[in-house]
Amino acid sequence: MSFWRSIYYKWLSLKIPLRKRQFMGHDLDGNTFWEFSNANSPERPRRIVQLKSTSGSYVDYKLPPQWSQWLRHVRRDPPTIEELQQEQARLAFLKHRIAAAEQRWKSVPLKTSSVSKDEVMVGATDTSTSQPESRTKKQDSSNVKSQYTYKKMYTFKKRSSDEFEPQAWSSKPLKR
Repeated sequence: MSFWRSIYYKWLSLKIPLRKRQFMGHDLDGNTFWEFSNANSPERPRRIVQLKSTSGSYVDYKLPPQWSQWLRHVRRDPPTIEELQQEQARLAFLKHRIAAAEQRWKSVPLKTSSVSKDEVMVGATDTSTSQPESRTKKQDSSNVKSQYTYKKMYTFKKRSSDEFEPQAWSSKPLKR
């Protein structure tokens, strides 16, 4: 930030009685944050942000969490530039660590179950359809195994509540 701009911001942040709003700070993107008295609640001032770029939607714009906390009166004092720079460095370091962890996870081979997806899908198909005669005994045994696995995975026990049917409602008076 230039010398003249820092002097300008210092002058804006002075509490002068005739000034309606007071400059409280700016973020790394150049957005300015202001505070002014609220006629409805004098003990709680209003806080606003003026975005540097007004193009686009206000909803899609991401403010730093520290400034969002200050705007919502969660924090009493506005964040400093050093605090915002530390947070930005922390996020860059965190992104680097996440990328390294993802690379490590991609290099680890996946452990698969003893039954492959193809075998489960074979068990899901209807066995009454005609199949080629050139199948071997090994394929037949895997088909039986997959059908058993499929039935084991997708069969449910019948409960007494499955047979329940509600009765028709009647408006009889209660007996006391």
